[in-house]
Amino acid sequence: MKTERVFHYVILVLAAIGLALSLYLFNMHLNPVDSSFCDINAKVSCNVVDQSPYSELFGVPVSLFGIIYWFGVLCVVLIPQRLTKLIALGDRKLFQQAFVAYMILGFLFSLYLTFIQAFVLHAWCPLCVLDAFAVTITLVLAIILARVKY
Repeated sequence: MKTERVFHYVILVLAAIGLALSLYLFNMHLNPVDSSFCDINAKVSCNVVDQSPYSELFGVPVSLFGIIYWFGVLCVVLIPQRLTKLIALGDRKLFQQAFVAYMILGFLFSLYLTFIQAFVLHAWCPLCVLDAFAVTITLVLAIILARVKY
């Protein structure tokens, strides 16, 4: 049970970091600058990735999807912690499975964006890579938590 609590806190911290990164990238998308702190060269540059046609999906900045995603993760992690004793064990398991499914969708979208950076743009946004790392670790922790027996 203690490990479960630690995993929840780690997911909470990763979600807060992911939300902060997405908010920064969203602001950068709306207010483009010539150079940001993460522009190292042509291959490692947030601006190169952010100004590409792949920075939007259906006219919506990808970073806004990140904000929505991480806000959802925060809600899932914070709200059930308060209601754990009120949730029936069967419902709790279903809730965890839904959370894992949500995390898988985020992971697949993150994987797609990483693929675009590597094989289409040939440029890396360090903040995007950090966000992808947070998504991956959060997915792994969510899967472990869903497998815990009650």
